[in-house]
Parts: sequence; structure tokens; C-alpha cells
Amino acid sequence: MSLCDADEIERIFNVSSADDYLLKLRANATVEHIRIYRVFLSRKRKHRGEWSFSKYFDMAPFDNYINHLSDDDYTTAEKLSAGFVFCNSPNGRIIKTEFGNIITISESLRYFIYFMNLACLDFEESDLPGDVRAAAIKIAIRTMLQTEALDFDIDPRGEIPEPVDKECQYHTDRQLEFVIGHEYSHHFLGHLDNGKLIDESMMATLDSQEFKHKTYSYLQQDEFAADIDAIERPIYSLEEREDMLNRALFFFVYLDIGSI
Repeated sequence: MSLCDADEIERIFNVSSADDYLLKLRANATVEHIRIYRVFLSRKRKHRGEWSFSKYFDMAPFDNYINHLSDDDYTTAEKLSAGFVFCNSPNGRIIKTEFGNIITISESLRYFIYFMNLACLDFEESDLPGDVRAAAIKIAIRTMLQTEALDFDIDPRGEIPEPVDKECQYHTDRQLEFVIGHEYSHHFLGHLDNGKLIDESMMATLDSQEFKHKTYSYLQQDEFAADIDAIERPIYSLEEREDMLNRALFFFVYLDIGSI
């Protein structure tokens, strides 16, 4: 009740659509992790204008991805409920529900990519000191290992020059477009319709023991197919496609470092 209005609470307790389902995932993930809950209370206090929990989450990387699709694919993607969920586990998922497939990207994954970019990329506006890069990679790894406090809004971990932060956020969102495209590709390629589904409790990742979802079982060959499709399906120029491929490769390197 401290974050949601009466209409949102009614939707959470009486789920009747994919959008309601996504709202419930977001709300449960928030209130069941005390630091994330404190972050959202801080966001609400700082928010200018009328507060809406369900409308607060950033949709820009999702919109940027689907806006590069063909008309038919755009129509298909626009019908899916998708968005960020702030949970402890840094992941992207596509979930099969009775209301249709839902795509979620954890905000903790966004933080992981941001700090990996801060540690590894060159920035035109600044030559970051080595100790800043070393601290950034430690924060990223702890985020991936789920041992980092996720209260970056309250404790930003230091002062990053604004031009560097803006550039780092830009690269992060572009890499997230690949991750988002990967999850949409599972839908486009029919990976949730071919019997490769498993029951999985989301208690440790997205939600409480209340929900059990049908979750894709992530066979390696289909994961690779989704990676390729995420790069090939959008309507990119040759330079844009090469850029997205490079960003995907950086993302995979980051995952490898984060799993050490």
C-alpha cells in the first residue's frame, strides 16, 4: 500500500491479464527484498508529479528494440507484456502464463552491465583512474553473485563524472536491447510452444512461493538461435548490426567474468 494505489492493489490480488501478472511480479519482488523496497520508497519521495508504481519502470530499451522490427514483428511484440523487474537475481526471462508470454529483465542485470562497462570501456570525456575501474568490476561481480546491496539509488558508490555516466548509460541500454531481443526471439522462434517447458519456482529470482511458472528450459542450441535472431531480426543498417554484434560479444565476456 505504500507503493501502489487502490487500483494497482486490486489488480495484484485479482490478476486477469498479462499486464496484471507483470505488475504482481514487480510488486512482490519489490516488497520481499527490504533494500529494494527502501530504494522504491526513496524513488517515490524524489519523484516529481503523480506517482504510479506500474508506470514508473523505464521502457526505453524495450521500445528501442521493437521500433527496429518489421511491421508484422512489431505488432506481435507490442502485444506482449514486457518490462523491468527489480529483483536480486540479474537475469532476463520469458515466462509462459495463462495470460500469454511475459518478458522480464531484472534491474540488477542493468547494474551489472553498467559497472562492467564502467570498468572496461574507454570514455571520450575522461580517463578513469585504475582504482575506479577496479572498484567497478568488483561491484559488478558482487551484483552477479547476488552479494552486493542493491541500493545504488541511495548509495551511488562514488561520484562518476556526468558525461561518463551518460555515455555508460547509453552503452548499457544498447546492450540491454540485445538481451531484450534475445528474450523476444524465444517468443518469435516458438521456443515456448514446443514442449521444452518446465515448472520452476521463482521464489529466488522474481517472486514468492505463491507462483509457479512455465519456464523455458534453455537448451543450448535454442539459446544460440535466440542470440542470432536477436541480431538478425531487427531492421538495422550494416553498421548498426555490426555495432549490436560487438555489444553482444562484450555482454558475453562480461557474463564470463561475472561467473568467476
